[in-house]
Parts: sequence; C-alpha cells; structure tokens
Amino acid sequence: MDGPIRAVISADSHVIEPVDEIWGDLLPSGYFDGTTEAFSQRPGGSDPKARTDEMDTDRVSAEVLYPSLAMKLFSLEDPDLQAAAFRCYNEWLAQYCAASPDRLFGIGLLPTYDVERSLEELQFFSAAGMRGAMIWQVPPAHLPFNGSHYDPIWEACADLGMPVSLHINTGFGYMTDVMRQGNTLFSNGELLFRFAINQKVLAMMDALTSLTISGALDRFRKLKLVIVENEASWLPFFVDQLDYYYRRFDGSRGEGAVAIALDRLPSEVFKSQVFVTFFRDPYAGFVATSFEAGNLMWSSDYPHGNSTWPESQKVIQDRLGNLPEALIEKTVWSNVVTLYDIDGAAVLATQNRIA
Repeated sequence: MDGPIRAVISADSHVIEPVDEIWGDLLPSGYFDGTTEAFSQRPGGSDPKARTDEMDTDRVSAEVLYPSLAMKLFSLEDPDLQAAAFRCYNEWLAQYCAASPDRLFGIGLLPTYDVERSLEELQFFSAAGMRGAMIWQVPPAHLPFNGSHYDPIWEACADLGMPVSLHINTGFGYMTDVMRQGNTLFSNGELLFRFAINQKVLAMMDALTSLTISGALDRFRKLKLVIVENEASWLPFFVDQLDYYYRRFDGSRGEGAVAIALDRLPSEVFKSQVFVTFFRDPYAGFVATSFEAGNLMWSSDYPHGNSTWPESQKVIQDRLGNLPEALIEKTVWSNVVTLYDIDGAAVLATQNRIA
C-alpha cells in the first residue's frame, strides 16, 4: 500500500444477528428467510472477539455498528411487535459492544410509531451505552417526516446528544417493493439496478428534503442527522439545488409564492447538522473539499459484500490520499470522534498497536 497507515474509524459497519439468540420465537416463523443469504457471514459479524481480530487485520481502530437482518424490522406494521423486536436487538447489541467498549460503538434501533414508547426506548439504549439512534429511512405514509409527530423525538435525541441515522433499506416505499420481489429481483437486471441505485438515492433525497425544507432541523439545531450508506458524490449538487430553489420559491423573500419554514439556507442547515458516510465513492475527495470535510465520514461496511475489508487502508489512500492531511484526518476519524463523543486518545493508542 502506498501512503501512511492512518488512524481510522468506520462510521458504518454491521453486525450479523444470531436470529434465535436475539428473537427466539418472537417473530413470525421464517421472517428472515431469504435475508440471511444477502449478507456475508464473517465470524466477526456475531462474535465480538473475532471482530476485533479482523479489525486488527484491516487496521481499523473502531467501528460504529448498525444491524443487518434487523433492518427489515423497520417495515413491520405492528407497532407492538416492532418495539419488542427492537428491544431484543438493543439488549443484544449492548452486550456485544461491551466486549470491547473502546472500539465498538452501537447505534440503537428506535421505534417511532408511538412517541412515548420511542422516548422510553431512547432512554433505555442511551443508558446502555448506545451512541446514536436509527430510525426508518422511509416512513409510512401516515407519519411523514414533515409532520410534528417526530418533534418530541428530535428534541430528546438533541438533548441526549444522540445523532439520528437514516440507513438505506429501512422502512417503506422502495424497500417494501424490494422485499415483495424477494429472490426474483435477481432475475430482472434493470429492476435490480433501479432499486440498487435510483430508488435508494431518491429515498434519501426525499427524506433530506423533507427534514430540511419543513424546518424540522432548523427547529432543533442541536440535532445531528446521519445519512448512512448512500455514498456522497451526489450531495454537493443536491445541496446546491436546495439552495437555488429555496431562493427562487421562498415567498417570504419576495421571489416566489411559497412561505418556506426555514430561517437559513438549506446548505447552512446541512453543513451544521447533517453527516454522511461513504466507503468506495471515487469522488469522495471532491465532496470532502466541497464541504471542508466537516460532514464526511469514511466507513468499511464490514462484513457485507460491499466491504473494503481487508484493504480499507488502501481504499482510503486511493480515494483521499491527494487531499490535505487535515481533511483526511477529519474524514477518517476525527468527525466520528466528535459526533459520537468517542475517546480520540484511545483511538490513537489502538492504531499505534495495530499499525
């Protein structure tokens, strides 16, 4: 590998859930059938000791952890079942992370059908050591992100310093279409590409537009939002378009016909409150430069098929190696340290040991 061995934290890695151990007979029989085959089954997915060994091989100091199979739970339409299934997962993940608390940082699953239940679960997994909260990327039609339903949740997450993550393949819309197709999706090449590229990014654009233009992020300025596993090179253009049409359409500025509930440019909201992960994006260096790397966080996606393991250091050098060192440092570890209140000295000590 050309270039230095860097201190790195993956801002988006995954566990592979042992179904029977976590959920027993709580979920309908065969609920995850066909899902387990979609994810690479490296030992570290479910065994934290094997995981840290494989992190050493990849020269990765720490990881922020998301689910694999449990992403499907965000499309459950039974609020009680979803909340119970999330609690089982959150309890298991807390134990998993406790095996190496200076290297493994969990993101708890937050049920949001019922606000009181959501606040209760948030308190539970915050006390259990989770560093952020994950909600659905695509909400059901009756609970859109531009409504007031989520306001107590945003406020509580902001007060607790718990960033809110929107991960691909969670919730409704295109994700329920994917699940409806099942394995037959792989026999339709064009449809597979539409789901893997077009629909996935469109869903995140819709969520970010709703949360920005509705004023939700503006009302709760301590709230941090994390866009997970959508890569990043579409964002500079998208944020610029939000600014352009905000100036054009905002009736309060005398330039359009609509009063937009936002007191700042969308780009100002984005730069101060929205973070984005990437792992292989060939234009990540351009994005880092565009946003001064303040929003960008590298990830390995371990242990999924997309993962950069065991060549993460090489991928980072290929994607970012021509940037100023300060921007690289922000992107590969210090943004994550700041966002999730991680001990940066411990990260550096781990990297010195495994480099």
